[in-house]
Amino acid sequence: MSSTAISVTAEELRILVENLVEEKLISLFGDPEEGLEIRKELKERFLKQRNQMRDGVNSISFDEAMAKLGLDE
Repeated sequence: MSSTAISVTAEELRILVENLVEEKLISLFGDPEEGLEIRKELKERFLKQRNQMRDGVNSISFDEAMAKLGLDE
């Protein structure tokens, strides 16, 4: 039997546990959103956002986004 040790931050561990619990709940009870339809207004909003991003309207670069989130090192 082999064992592997990993080093994770508390936040990484929280996210991992959260994802595992969500996956298990979905496997036991099914996806609560399955079969639901996206409202017309929401679909139109997503399409508008996609087009704006494609056209460079109201968008920022990846580097700017990272800086705003404090993730630039």
